[in-house]
Amino acid sequence: MRTATSADALTLLEIQREASLAAFPHIFPPGRYPFPSEEVVHRWQEQLAAPDVRVLIAERNDHPVGTAAYDPGRFDQLWVVPSEWGSGLSQVLYDAVVRELTQLGVRVCCLWVLAENQRARTFYERRGWRPDGRTMTTPYPPKPQLVGYSLELSDRPEKSQKKARHRVG
Repeated sequence: MRTATSADALTLLEIQREASLAAFPHIFPPGRYPFPSEEVVHRWQEQLAAPDVRVLIAERNDHPVGTAAYDPGRFDQLWVVPSEWGSGLSQVLYDAVVRELTQLGVRVCCLWVLAENQRARTFYERRGWRPDGRTMTTPYPPKPQLVGYSLELSDRPEKSQKKARHRVG
């Protein structure tokens, strides 16, 4: 695993595109809603340039296969290419982000998940995340709903994240 640099924007785009096209055809039918590559690469460029954002890239055999992005208080993105689904890579990326947020002293972390992305919702809920009542619409057609989740992180990095408590309200 390594920290992404500004030169990695197109690599991040490819990871996200591959994962999105496999995971979301029921939400963003590709025949009706082409993947918004320009907007997505622009967002990655902004994140890579932001001083508080950290982006990790996971590689297997020197080939990028996953990424996660976060800033203090927000777990922003987690993408794994379909060939790595079920390999445990999502957990490795997740653990790295939560460990780093905990080491930064973050007490409560938030994230957004597509309401119809049951795979991700189950992933986060099994790790103690709970819907916190926030919702918003994505900027991408057909503009599906996002659901906000929150997690109270341990203030002791050595504690298992399975023991993390969710924030109520």
